[in-house]
Amino acid sequence: MPHKTTEGRRAYNRRPDVRRRLKAYRATPAQREHIKEYKRAVYQLESDHILAKQRSYRKKNKAHVLRLEHLQREKNPIAYMLAAARARAKRLRVPFSLNPTDVSIPALCPVFGTPIYRIAGTRTGNSPALDRVIPTRGYVSTNVCVISYRANVIKNNGSSEEHRQIADYIDRHSEKKG
Repeated sequence: MPHKTTEGRRAYNRRPDVRRRLKAYRATPAQREHIKEYKRAVYQLESDHILAKQRSYRKKNKAHVLRLEHLQREKNPIAYMLAAARARAKRLRVPFSLNPTDVSIPALCPVFGTPIYRIAGTRTGNSPALDRVIPTRGYVSTNVCVISYRANVIKNNGSSEEHRQIADYIDRHSEKKG
């Protein structure tokens, strides 16, 4: 509460915006559902206006928004990894059925045995990357593994020795997950 005195609290609770919030908080489940539907309808009617305000805020406060996004990405890298994978799956039209418990970032790259670590704001060869072992199967728990970014890039364009290492990794991975 912003006010410590009883009179201040009463004045605060009489404000229209606070009254709406308190009313929604004290509502029955049926009333809460009605409130949700109402808010959805309002959003659909005013979504252009709301999105324009959000864009305007992001433009005016770009540094602040980027800093917040960066902090969130550092707190939970797997969530951001999965969000990016979901967007790629949609773009590539491949299946996606991962959740955060399906993915973990290992200490060492399973392909090269090099350490995997994150450096804030940059992508290095040792950064974690979500790999589809067999690309056509999509992002499903039996087909993904976190490997180093370098190993993932080499799968696209690498030397024959590097490809042999990757082939050995794929064979090991296929035997493990069946």
